[in-house]
Amino acid sequence: MEGKLTDGPAQPKASYTFEPPDFSVCEHAVCCFMGLITLPCFCFHCQTLLDYERGVLLRHGRQVHAGTLAGGMHYLIPSVDTVMKIDVREKIIDIPSQQVVTKEGLNLIVDGVLYYKVFDASRALLGVERVTESIELIAQTKLREILALHSYEEIQNQRLTLARRLKKILDDASEPWGVDINRVELTDLKLPPALQAAMNGELEAKRRAVADLVTANSRREVAMVQAEAAKQASIISAQGVAQGRVIQANALAQSKMLEAEGDRKAADNFRNAAQKMAEAPLTVQLKYLQTLKDVGSTPNNSLMVPFQADSLDKLLNVG
Repeated sequence: MEGKLTDGPAQPKASYTFEPPDFSVCEHAVCCFMGLITLPCFCFHCQTLLDYERGVLLRHGRQVHAGTLAGGMHYLIPSVDTVMKIDVREKIIDIPSQQVVTKEGLNLIVDGVLYYKVFDASRALLGVERVTESIELIAQTKLREILALHSYEEIQNQRLTLARRLKKILDDASEPWGVDINRVELTDLKLPPALQAAMNGELEAKRRAVADLVTANSRREVAMVQAEAAKQASIISAQGVAQGRVIQANALAQSKMLEAEGDRKAADNFRNAAQKMAEAPLTVQLKYLQTLKDVGSTPNNSLMVPFQADSLDKLLNVG
């Protein structure tokens, strides 16, 4: 009994035609003879596969069926049948750190990781000797080839694009082995320590230049704001001085008008008094005598009093 067979590859990616082996009469005879001899212990000769494993049945060293053996127990013909098995779970390959020369001649240390899965156990077992080692070696080779065509800045900015391109190349290369490359990632890009220190110094210089430029712009903006504030203050001060002068001129003009009005009223009062005195001459004479009395009360030794003769006659003739 040969065990349960699967229906073939789970995810075929290319046409694959299986040709059943043409066993000779001698080989058939050997199978029958070995089956008869080992008939008592036939039930005890079996091969168990785990659920995540697939097996390829070989009879006399040749593949018997196009499909593969699924997980479970499979009974084999002793000394005739052989089962080769392989793990079909998704696996991870850590691409070793390697030095890559970029387009501008820069030495770059690159790390990567690769995820793959076997979709055809027959190809993975019979098409290549060690599928994991083969994928790892071709991944290193293609990684160096792709990164050598780009500069360091392009690799930094287009890391995802380069990873997808590398995945496509590796997927096409590993397809004949029954392997599907799920994804590729560039985990780390390192520069030599001396070059890294130089680039860090350059970046620090650029940051300082940017900081100085920002500081200069800030100072210039502050100076502009201060100048504008001083200008506005000067304008406001000039407007205040002009307004003060206008107010002062208006006040002076008002005071002049008031003074002129007072002088006019005083002149009117003097004119009215003169008219009244002209109507009563005696009042003028009495005022004159009152003035002489006030002057005579001062401590002077001599006093000259101007007096008109007609005025005295008028004074004496009054009444």
